Amino acid sequence: MTKLIKILMVSFLFYSGCCSSAIRADNQETFSPIEKIFLDESKEALRQFGYDIFESKAGFIAPTDIAVGPDYLLGPGDEIVINLWGLFEEAYRETIDRDGAIFLPKLGKITLSRRTFSEVEKNLKEKFNQYYKNVHISITLGKIRTIRIFVIGEVKQPGSYQMSALSNLLDALCLAGGPNKTGTLRNIKLIKKEGQKLSFDLYRFLLSGENEGDFYLSSGDTVFVPSVGSVVAISGKVKRPAIYELKEKTPLKDLIEIAGGFLPSAEISRIQIERIENFQKKVLLDVDLSPQIKEESLNILLKDNDLVKVFSIEKRIYDRISLEGLVKHPGNYQLKPLMRLREFLAPEELLPEASPDKAEIIRLKEDGSTEIIGFSPEKLFKGDKEENIALKRWDRIVIRSAWESLSKVQIKGEVKFPGQYTVRKGEKCSSLIQRAGGYLPEAFLSGAVFTRVSVKEKEKERLKEFIQRHTIILEKEKNGATDEETGLIAEGESLLKELTGKVPLGRIVFHLSSLKEFKGSADDLILEDGDTVYIPKPPAAISILGEVNNPTAICYQEGKDINYYLEKVGGFSEHADKKYLYIIRPDGTAITKPSLIGRGDTIIVPQKIRTRTGKIIKDIIQMIYQISVAAS
Repeated sequence: MTKLIKILMVSFLFYSGCCSSAIRADNQETFSPIEKIFLDESKEALRQFGYDIFESKAGFIAPTDIAVGPDYLLGPGDEIVINLWGLFEEAYRETIDRDGAIFLPKLGKITLSRRTFSEVEKNLKEKFNQYYKNVHISITLGKIRTIRIFVIGEVKQPGSYQMSALSNLLDALCLAGGPNKTGTLRNIKLIKKEGQKLSFDLYRFLLSGENEGDFYLSSGDTVFVPSVGSVVAISGKVKRPAIYELKEKTPLKDLIEIAGGFLPSAEISRIQIERIENFQKKVLLDVDLSPQIKEESLNILLKDNDLVKVFSIEKRIYDRISLEGLVKHPGNYQLKPLMRLREFLAPEELLPEASPDKAEIIRLKEDGSTEIIGFSPEKLFKGDKEENIALKRWDRIVIRSAWESLSKVQIKGEVKFPGQYTVRKGEKCSSLIQRAGGYLPEAFLSGAVFTRVSVKEKEKERLKEFIQRHTIILEKEKNGATDEETGLIAEGESLLKELTGKVPLGRIVFHLSSLKEFKGSADDLILEDGDTVYIPKPPAAISILGEVNNPTAICYQEGKDINYYLEKVGGFSEHADKKYLYIIRPDGTAITKPSLIGRGDTIIVPQKIRTRTGKIIKDIIQMIYQISVAAS
C-alpha cells in the first residue's frame, strides 16, 4: 500500500467532513429499512456505520496533478517530462502513444506501458548516461492519463466513469455516490480487466487507517458492491453506538472493539442481547462481563439482527451529602463512615446573615419520600449532643437566613421525590415541583389536588353554619307539615347528620400543566404553610353517584359520552332529577352540559324532590342533598 494513496484517502475524509461516528446529528430525515428495524427496538436512533463518508461529493478531489508513487503503472496517455542540465540543457515532454511507447532523439522508440514509474525512471537514466556524460537528469510525470471503469451493484449511481489513472477503489465509490445501505462495506469487489478478483474491507480503513484494498485502477476494471451481510446493532454506553456489518462468525468482544469500547459509565455486569430465533420469536440473553467471567461471555457469537444493549450505571453519587444555603462553600461533600453533623459543619462555614437557630437536614427516606429534621446551629456549636445528628447518604444540610420566613408544605404522588419541604416566603408551586424532581411519566396532571389549611378551616366553618342554619329551618317547618313534608324533613335531617361527620378537603381548584407552561401562570399559586399538592396516576374508572339504579365506578372508555356510562349503571332511578345532572372534573371544576366524559370524571345525578306543597321545603332538601353528594 502506497503512502501517497493513504494520504489521499485521509485528505478525502478530512475535506468531506466525515467521521467514524456511526450516528450523525439527526439531520437525515429518513431511515433505511435496516435502521427502521432497530429504531423500533432501541431508544436510540442508530445509524448504519460508515456510509456517511460518501454523503458529501463536494469533498472529493480528483488526484490529477500530484506526484506519483514509484509503483505507479504507466500507460497510453501519460506524459513523461525529462529535463537535462549540466554541460548543456535540454527538455522533453512526450506522451505515451497507443502502443505504449515514446520516441526520444538518439534513444529512439522506448516502450513504457505496464511498467512502474521507478522502473521507467531507472531505465531512461541508464540510456541517457550512455550518450551524455556529466549531465544531470530529472524524470517526472506531466499530465496523467484518464481511465474508464465501471461501478455496479448496490451503489447509488451505478455506471461507467472516466477518472484519473491515479484513482483508487475509494475514489471510484465516491464518484458513484457510495454504497447504498443495502450494500456491503466489508466485501467490496475489484474485478481487474485481466480477470483477477480482489476484495476490500472498508471497516479496516475507517477504524484503523489500514487500507489493504488500496489498489490502482486500470481502464476496464469493475468495482462491484454486493448486498450487505449480517448486521448487528449496539446501543447505550459505548463510544460508537451504531449498526455494524459483521463478517462470518463474530464474537461479542469484536463488536465491542468495533464500537470503540465501553464508556466509563457502562454497567458491564448487565449487557443484554435481543435476538430473533429461527424466524419465529424474540429471545433475550443477559450477559455479565464482570472480570471473573469476562472471557466466557466475550466469546458469545453474534447472529444477524442481534441488538446489544449496554446499560448505564446508576447516575446517583453514593456516599455523598450536600451543603446549601447561607454558607461559604455550598456543594457536594463525601460522607465519611459514622460522620455526624458537628464533624461536618464548622462555625466559620456560616455566613454572617445565617440564622443561629434555623437550619435543617432534608433526608431521603427508603420509600423515596423526604423527611425534614430541624436543628439549631448555635446549640450544635455549643456542644448540644441532641443537635449532633448522625448523617446519612444523600442528606442535604440547609442553613437558613436569620430573616427568612419558612413554611412547611407537602407534595405527594407522581413526582420523583415526594415528601415534606420547607419553602421561603413567596415561593410558588412550580418551584416545589421542580425541587421534587419533576413529574413522573404516569403523572395525571388533570387530576392534581391542591389543598390549603386556611381554606379547609373556612370550609369547616361554612359547613358548620350551613348545618346549624338548616337544622333550625327544618325544625320550624315541622309545624303544620303534611305527612309528605314530614317525610322530606326527616330525610333532610338525616342528610344533615351525615354532613356533620364530613371533613372538608380545603381544595383550591387549579389546573396543572407542563412545568414550562405552568410556571408563572395564574394557577402557579404562592405556597403557604401546610399546603399539600397531590398528583395522582391516571384513574382507570368513571364514578357515577346519586340517583342511578346501580351507583358504582365504570372503566373509562375514551370517546364515550355520558349516555354510555348511564347505561352501564342501569340508567336513572325513579327519583333522579335529570334536569340538574352535573359532572365534576378531576381538577375540581363542575359542569352541567358535558359533551364527552373525560378520564377521572364523576357523574352526579341529584334526587328529584316531589311535593305538592311547601316549595321552600323542597328547595331546602334539594340543596342539602346536593351538598351531601358533593361532599361524598
